Amino acid sequence: MSSPSNDPAQLLANLFENGQAMMRQFTATNAPDAAEASDPMAAFTAASQQIAGLQQDYWKQVAGFWSECRASPTGGRGADASVPRRATSASPMKRGATTRVSTW
Repeated sequence: MSSPSNDPAQLLANLFENGQAMMRQFTATNAPDAAEASDPMAAFTAASQQIAGLQQDYWKQVAGFWSECRASPTGGRGADASVPRRATSASPMKRGATTRVSTW
C-alpha cells in the first residue's frame, strides 16, 4: 500500500476511482447477454426491479425499527427508561422568573 498523497487532485481522482469501483459491482452482475443487448427495455426492467427491491428492503427495516420501538416496554428509550423524559425538578425556570428574548 502506498503512502497517502496530500495532492488535492490525486485525492479527488482516488475518490472518483473508488466510487466507480463500487458501482462496477452493480453493472458486472447485471451485464446484458447478447440477447438482452438488443432489448434495452429488458435491461431497464431488470434495473427497475433491482432498485424496487432495494427500496422495499429499506422500508421493511424502517418499519421494523419503529414497530420494535412502539412495542418496547420502555418506549424505545433503552437503558435510560428509569430517567424521566423531562425532569421538572432540574428546570432552570423558577416560579416568577422572566426570560429574555433576544432579537437580531
